[in-house]
Amino acid sequence: MSLEVSGILLYVGGEFTLLGEQSRNHLGAVNTVTGALTSFNPDVSGPVRCLRAAGELLYLGGSFAAVGSQGRRNVASVDVSSGQPTSFHPATNGEVFCLTLAGGTAFVGGAFSSLGGLERKNLAELDDRTGAATSFSPTTNGPVRSLALSPDGGVLYAGGDFTAVSGQARGRLAAFETSSGQLALFDPGADGSVRSLALTSDGSLLCVGGDFTSVRTLPRNRIAAVRTSTGFLTDFNPGADAGVSVLRLSEDGDLLYAGGAFQTVGGQPRPYLASIRASDGVPTSFNPAPDSFVDSIAVFGSVVCVGGDFRRVGGVPRKGFAVFCEPFTVSSVVLSGNGQVSPPQQQVDRGEDAELVITPDPYWHIERLLDNGEEKEITDSKGMTLRIQGVAADHLVEVFFAVDTYRISCSVEPEGSGSVVGAGVYEGGSQVTLIADPEPGYLFLHWSEGGNQVSAENPYTFVATSSRDLTAHFAPNRFFVEVSLNPPEAGWVEGAVAGTSRTRGYKA
Repeated sequence: MSLEVSGILLYVGGEFTLLGEQSRNHLGAVNTVTGALTSFNPDVSGPVRCLRAAGELLYLGGSFAAVGSQGRRNVASVDVSSGQPTSFHPATNGEVFCLTLAGGTAFVGGAFSSLGGLERKNLAELDDRTGAATSFSPTTNGPVRSLALSPDGGVLYAGGDFTAVSGQARGRLAAFETSSGQLALFDPGADGSVRSLALTSDGSLLCVGGDFTSVRTLPRNRIAAVRTSTGFLTDFNPGADAGVSVLRLSEDGDLLYAGGAFQTVGGQPRPYLASIRASDGVPTSFNPAPDSFVDSIAVFGSVVCVGGDFRRVGGVPRKGFAVFCEPFTVSSVVLSGNGQVSPPQQQVDRGEDAELVITPDPYWHIERLLDNGEEKEITDSKGMTLRIQGVAADHLVEVFFAVDTYRISCSVEPEGSGSVVGAGVYEGGSQVTLIADPEPGYLFLHWSEGGNQVSAENPYTFVATSSRDLTAHFAPNRFFVEVSLNPPEAGWVEGAVAGTSRTRGYKA
């Protein structure tokens, strides 16, 4: 089977005569939004092994003799609107396994010895409109099964079953300068068939899958990564226990999807299908477990489409074709202060919502929230749930907590009767000590807040849990003088009544 995504359409080629229970001979198209089969129906007479879309045209290779009512041998292009074949008609005398497009030309690889009546041994370059072969004519001594083109179109990489190219030794991997057709020095050398190539977006690494157990004489079980500048291996070495038929990189280049006949990857059970971290070669948790081999993969966004010989995936009926949505990762990081985010990381399926509960520690609050760099509204600084709706990408939520601060304000009553030491701004949870200092002739009575007495202690100590506006109350300091006459008739005291005993209070 072969899969190719173009816009919202997924083109499906293979050996089938039914697609979605409708008649489709070896080629059809599915709307990726609705999942519905489209009316596209070119009616190809035999198996389609490879597909490449280019604007209004779809190129196909395989083992067929006609498209619709027109003869087309093993390679053709069709109009995507009508499904009708174009005038592109190079014709090979053997099967076409792979093709790629670049700047007005099409490169095709397979198991053929002639193309358009010209000798072309397993690899050729064509005008993408007329189908006429160019002068590019290397010869390989075995089939070419996979092609990859550098981002600038200057280098063509080929993998297959060959051990020599134009008389020079090349162990199943080779590269060509597209401008001259010359064989490049690139020569990693695999000891078994190379069935799939996947080139990183910057063209620096070539991922290789197949039936080999070593590359450049170093152990590499069926999956490897080669530096295109030198042909040297990287440390990437996940290892599959059986053949790898297809490799595809995710759009961001972080994941490498592999399909084939294997049961394990990196020593972990991953029957027939796996995704592998490009950074270190470790398989991810993605493990759908089809019940037979996978030979085609298409990736767009987080959606992974696979085709193969399976009938069930994870126990669910899926006859030869299945679609998966790799979950997105929603993670969080606390960049300042004290608090928690729960869960700190979660996997969320495409279109689903994610929720993060953000809880500051006591006496702390949420000061700032960023979601993938975008400021988010803080609905409650003392704790909230952040909801990310319709997740369609990985998310990183950055949380900034800040300590609470409270202003402790003090006044005195009556004015001028004293002062207070200790007022100011305090962090939440810290201890506050207020000291009321009366002016001469005054004494401290109590503290009040909002018209209510709260304490008669001096100093007054409490924990800062909120801003407070306190009043220290003072009163004139009075003393008492008791006067008596003895004998009572002996005289008199001013301020007292002769012959009596009286107590009076005097202001200091």
